[in-house]
Amino acid sequence: MYRVDASLNDEVPLNGDFTKYVTLNVARSLAEQLGIALAASHEFLLRITDLRDPARWVVGRAIMCRCSCEKPYSLTLRVLARAKVVRRAQPPGASPSPHNGKLESGWLDHNERKGPISTPAICDALFEALKPEAGGGIEEHHGLILVAGPTNSAKSYIARGLSHLYLEKIWQSQSTRRPHLVTVEDPPEVPFPKPGMPLEIDYTPRRLGPAYDVPSVHQAIHDALRQTPSLLYVGETRDDSDWKHLLKFAGHGHLLVTTAHAGSLVEAIERVLVAGRALQSARLAFVAQRLLAVIHLQPIAVGCERPAILPAIWCRKKGGAQGLVADGPASVLPHHSREQLDKYSAGRFWFLSRLMQCEDSLYERLRGKAVDLDIRGV
Repeated sequence: MYRVDASLNDEVPLNGDFTKYVTLNVARSLAEQLGIALAASHEFLLRITDLRDPARWVVGRAIMCRCSCEKPYSLTLRVLARAKVVRRAQPPGASPSPHNGKLESGWLDHNERKGPISTPAICDALFEALKPEAGGGIEEHHGLILVAGPTNSAKSYIARGLSHLYLEKIWQSQSTRRPHLVTVEDPPEVPFPKPGMPLEIDYTPRRLGPAYDVPSVHQAIHDALRQTPSLLYVGETRDDSDWKHLLKFAGHGHLLVTTAHAGSLVEAIERVLVAGRALQSARLAFVAQRLLAVIHLQPIAVGCERPAILPAIWCRKKGGAQGLVADGPASVLPHHSREQLDKYSAGRFWFLSRLMQCEDSLYERLRGKAVDLDIRGV
C-alpha cells in the first residue's frame, strides 16, 4: 500500500467516506507520487492537508478510478485517522440543507418513457411492492434487484427509475455523507443526472471495455468494494461469470440493480440460478439470500403507438427465499389476485389495479390479458 500527500480545500467529513472528482493532471500527479503508470484504478493511503492550516490533516484509504464524469477520475476516501481532521466552518448564515423533499437529479421527471402507462408510475408501484415489512427500514434493502424482460420492455428505464427512488430514500435517511452511485455500463445509455440539474449524490459512471474506464465487470466490482457505494447499477448482464461476481457482491450487504433479457419471471430467476450453479438446496439458499427481487416487464400491445408495460415481481421478503429453496422456480409464479401482494409475489393484474382506474377503457382491454399472463406464468 502506497502513501501520498495531497491538499484539499473542501470539507472532509468527521466520519464515513467521501468522493471527489479530479482532473487528469491531478490523477497523473498522484500516479507519479505512487511511482507507477496511470491505470484504470489505484488503491493507496492518502494524507490530505488543509491548505490554509497545514497543521490540520486527515489520513484515509483511497481508491482512484477512471470514470466518465466531466473530470475523468473519481477519488473515494475512507477516513482512517480522525484525531486531526480537516474541517471547514460553514459560511456565516449558511445552514445545512435538510434531507427531505426530492433528490435533485432530475432523472425521473425528465426521462419518462411515453406509453399507455407511465414509467414513473410503474417505478412507484414496484417500490411499494418492495417496501420492507413493518418496522423495517431502507437499510434492510441489500442484495440484487434484477429487472428483466424482452426487447423494448423499458428495462433500463425502470431499473434507473428504481435506482433513483432508492437513492432518494437513502439520501433522506443519511446525515453523514451523500449517497454514492456507481454505474457500470457497456455502453452508457442515459446519464443518471440531467445535465444542468443540481445533484445531491456522488456519481461515478464507469464505461465497460478494454479501451474505456474498466476492462471487466469483475474489476469494476473489485473497485466498487472500496468505493462504498450506496447503490451499484450494472447495465445488462449477459455472461455467467458476470452473474457469479454480482451475486458475490450482493452478499456483502450492498444494493445492486441490473437488467437482463428473459421471457418470463420464472425464466429470469432460472437465469440467475443456472449462472449461480444453484443445483443443490445449499447452493440455492446461498443464491436466494442474495436476491432482493426479480422483476419481469411484459409489453402488451393495445392498439397504441407504444405497448403497455405491466410488471410481475418476486421478493425475498415474507419467506420468499425459503419458498424458493423449498419449491424451486415454481415458487415465483405470480398469482393473479387483485386485492393483495400474496406473500412474496405479485402478478400483472395486481399491478394493473394500482396503475389504472377500473373505469378506464384501456383497463378493460388489459385486464383479460393480464389475468391470462398470470395464469400461464408468463
